[in-house]
Amino acid sequence: MLGAVLFVHAPHGVFVAGNGWELVAVIGLASLVFALVGPGRISLDALIAGRRKGAVQA
Repeated sequence: MLGAVLFVHAPHGVFVAGNGWELVAVIGLASLVFALVGPGRISLDALIAGRRKGAVQA
C-alpha cells in the first residue's frame, strides 16, 4: 500500500475523485489495525469455534 501511495497516488492529491491517496490510506490503516488487534469476537473463526465448543460440551 505504501508503494501505491508513493508511486501512483501521491502526485494527484488527497481525494479519491482525483485519483488521490485517501482510499489507499483508509484500506492500509484498516489492514494494519486488523493485523495488530485481530478481528476478535465478531470474526467468523470465533463464531465457528464458539459453536463447536458448545456442541462438544453439550
